[in-house]
Amino acid sequence: MKLFSTDQRERIKTQIIDFCKSNESILSLVLVGSGAVGFTDDISDLDFYLIVDHEENMSDVMDYVKENIEKYNSSLFFQQMNMRKLQVYLLDNYLEIDIGYSVLSEAAASKERFKVIFDKTDTVEILMKESWQNIKDKQHLKSSSADIREKFKEYADDTFHYLFHAAAAIKRDQYWRCVTEMEIVRNRIIEIKGYKYSFETKRFRNVDNFPKDELVSLQRTLVSELTHDALLQNLLCLVDLSYTEFESHFGNDIIVNRAHVMEYISDIMKVGS
Repeated sequence: MKLFSTDQRERIKTQIIDFCKSNESILSLVLVGSGAVGFTDDISDLDFYLIVDHEENMSDVMDYVKENIEKYNSSLFFQQMNMRKLQVYLLDNYLEIDIGYSVLSEAAASKERFKVIFDKTDTVEILMKESWQNIKDKQHLKSSSADIREKFKEYADDTFHYLFHAAAAIKRDQYWRCVTEMEIVRNRIIEIKGYKYSFETKRFRNVDNFPKDELVSLQRTLVSELTHDALLQNLLCLVDLSYTEFESHFGNDIIVNRAHVMEYISDIMKVGS
């Protein structure tokens, strides 16, 4: 087996478009994700959203798509999630193909980026745009600045809990426990910074786009060695990173602040010494 090439991916994409067009029950095929706006590279997967005319035809269409993909390609893995109306293929050249399904009456965008490949109804583009705008409006209402600030204030006030446990884990030589506690804190800080810079941070999707100095600070908190001294240094960097962020938003209005955390770490490291 050999990793797929760009030409192979485009050939398979064309195959899928052609056999979907020829099925009367398939009304539209939509390319979703970054590939929909031309952002692909040599290792990009294929993500589609397929719209079926009627619910009673859904099962037959899913079988039809599977039959045709496997007619022209060999698969290492296949999974069909009927509740989610999703199929996942991993071909033997390691190309992953994800295909979501919907009927026309429920057609809606779940991602901002999409490109309608074909549409036999001339309505899908409008439905996708309107549904995505509705999602954005709901997200705006749900994630008002006041709500976000309240959530991040909770982070500022209770993050000490995880930092204390990380320090105690180092003292007890429970290094993997320490790594886990620090990871919780780091993920919180990444979430806050993502909101600040308007970057999606789910699964760290756009973290690489953070300013360089932010990435350097985050990197100092990453564990490279499971030893007492190395983990303690990572933890101190994480404390500084966390409270620098919290203080920039809330100043001194933090219940358990930087000074408390540093005092606790200093004292606990002296226990039994």
